Amino acid sequence: MFVDVDCARKQEFDSSSEYSSPYFSYRREIVQFVAKVCSKFKLKTLTIHYAMNYLDRFVRAINMKSSDKSRYFVFAAASLMIAAKFEERPDHVPYVQELFLLPELRGFDHSEVSSSELMILKGLGWKLHVCTYVHMLDSHISTGICSTTEEASVDDISRRNLVKYIYFFADLCLLNCKYSDLPVGHVVSSIIGAARLSVQLQPWWPTSLEETLSFREKDIEACTHMILNDFLLQWPDWFPQHLRGWKAAVASTPCRVPCREERESLDAMHIDEEGYKKNLLQEMERDVEEDGEAAMLVAPLPLSSKLKDGSQLLVL
Repeated sequence: MFVDVDCARKQEFDSSSEYSSPYFSYRREIVQFVAKVCSKFKLKTLTIHYAMNYLDRFVRAINMKSSDKSRYFVFAAASLMIAAKFEERPDHVPYVQELFLLPELRGFDHSEVSSSELMILKGLGWKLHVCTYVHMLDSHISTGICSTTEEASVDDISRRNLVKYIYFFADLCLLNCKYSDLPVGHVVSSIIGAARLSVQLQPWWPTSLEETLSFREKDIEACTHMILNDFLLQWPDWFPQHLRGWKAAVASTPCRVPCREERESLDAMHIDEEGYKKNLLQEMERDVEEDGEAAMLVAPLPLSSKLKDGSQLLVL
């Protein structure tokens, strides 16, 4: 799909409604629900990002104040159906009846999801063609600009690990609604910067990236720091040791401090990370088979943790 990257850089959510809706206390759990459904039906990662974009915009557009958690899951299912119809092949779109097998949607019926789809479409003004983090990252990765350096060339293992980190951070930003206050291009540039720092590419923000993405190092330092800080807070055992002393000039970008509802959500919600770890471990094991033991030395995340079976957090 063609993406107008220059236009997408300017794309922002309307944050005038702030985070007063109870939805934002449930949002992390809703993202995991959407990701679980996409994993179950083998839908694209992009479909997850589309669905959450639609749902976030809809809640803000109508200033939804309902405290009924189950209603938000119905709207999440409706957003997912819209996203799947928009992005997936027709034979990949789930049947609505299949969604009611999920515990979060028991007690609801086809008409409620269908009417919720129509409400969302009207609330969005039927504007479905939006640019997500994944759109822009796919575009930049395909050009090879993300792995560019000013001196030495980047080996294949580091390049693959860089890509894995990039999509990991894209999903991490999707989990946290605070990033939606920033332009998509700003967050995407910060994701690339955080990924380059994680695989120790130097300089972490070369002139070529600055010229291509139109963001200077000082423009994205604060958001990059915020992404890495979220990584450290949520997966401390997997945070790269070499980044623990990294500091950014956080005053250079007006990144908003999480509001009370978000902080309560962060404290209350349990992140099911085991499925993601297991999926990543399998990818790393395949890399070892292809490239030898050296692949494990530069793996995107430490792999010493004992893993258990679990559902995937996000489809990467």
